[in-house]
Amino acid sequence: MTHSLTPDGARHRLRIERRYPHPVRKVWRAITDPSELSGWFPARVETELAVGARMTFTFPGQPAETNGTITEFDPPTVFGFDWGEDSLRWELRADGPDATVLVFTHVFDDRPRAASFAAGWDGCFDALDQVLDGVAVTEAAPYPPRHESYVERFSLGRGWLEGTNVVFDRVYPWPREAVTDALRAQGPVEGEINWSTEDVPGGSRIRLLVKDPDDPDAVLEQWGRRLADVAAALSAR
Repeated sequence: MTHSLTPDGARHRLRIERRYPHPVRKVWRAITDPSELSGWFPARVETELAVGARMTFTFPGQPAETNGTITEFDPPTVFGFDWGEDSLRWELRADGPDATVLVFTHVFDDRPRAASFAAGWDGCFDALDQVLDGVAVTEAAPYPPRHESYVERFSLGRGWLEGTNVVFDRVYPWPREAVTDALRAQGPVEGEINWSTEDVPGGSRIRLLVKDPDDPDAVLEQWGRRLADVAAALSAR
């Protein structure tokens, strides 16, 4: 299994490649048939399988639906659709007579959430593996370690300069209160700092701005380390 995160114009493209020891047509049914999707996909899907068809997605315990549109449908190799503002695409190719390579891409706007997407899709594709094998789907591996591994792999913990200000935008796989407490436990720092937190699916998010620091490089290093220490402290609990 391989993962990459690359620019896609002004957006971002997550690419996951995975091999399944099953023929293409079997994998195709599992990724397109709503009755089989229910075994591994994160939402219940209702649609007709045709380009331009409307899709509805319903998450367990949530009455509200989200919508999408099928953008590509070329059996048994390509299936693509828009889901809200995001674009998802599956491409299958045979790897011998009884195996399939699945190439999945997810194009989205919000780069700080890339680790959340990658960790979430890993759980889905692990479940797909079990569905294809005809065995019961087991509970996914713990989410926070998977999330944090992608923060490191995709360098999502780094800050950047906006004009003369230092900015960080970091998603954590823990509740907002826990992240806030862990950050405050590190004690005060010098400088004019504005920061806020919010809940996001699967965790929380912190946005931090250090205004006009005298040494931006030192501040980038300092706050990168402090925010990484928050993750380390929460991971150790």
